[in-house]
Amino acid sequence: MLSVDTRGTLSLRSLRQQPYNPNSEQLEQATQSVPMLMLAGKRTQFNADASQTRRSVVAMDKQGHLLFIVSPNQVFSLDELADQLVSSDLSIEVALNLDGGSSTGLYVNGGSSHVAIDSLAKLPLVIIVKAR
Repeated sequence: MLSVDTRGTLSLRSLRQQPYNPNSEQLEQATQSVPMLMLAGKRTQFNADASQTRRSVVAMDKQGHLLFIVSPNQVFSLDELADQLVSSDLSIEVALNLDGGSSTGLYVNGGSSHVAIDSLAKLPLVIIVKAR
């Protein structure tokens, strides 16, 4: 689950390892997906078909930076993607697969940095990250 609590604290975690507790957590926003691709800097094991399609991932590196990773071309199965993330130089601590395929897209407007990868389908929801 990717979440932001009422204090603005960001969290990316496995709900299997850390279930949501409505009695002790006050979330402002959250989204869930499967599978977790990495936990504690290591690849997880999961059952997934071998289809290759566009992929979307939200990850957090060991320094606490939030990363959004997309593959706009049909090049990865989930297993291949998890292997690529582990072998990358991104120092990923935790990574969550998001809905991929035709809904994969990314738009970044970071001042001088601009990236636009259009989704192939209209999206009913998006994740928006704004500077504090």
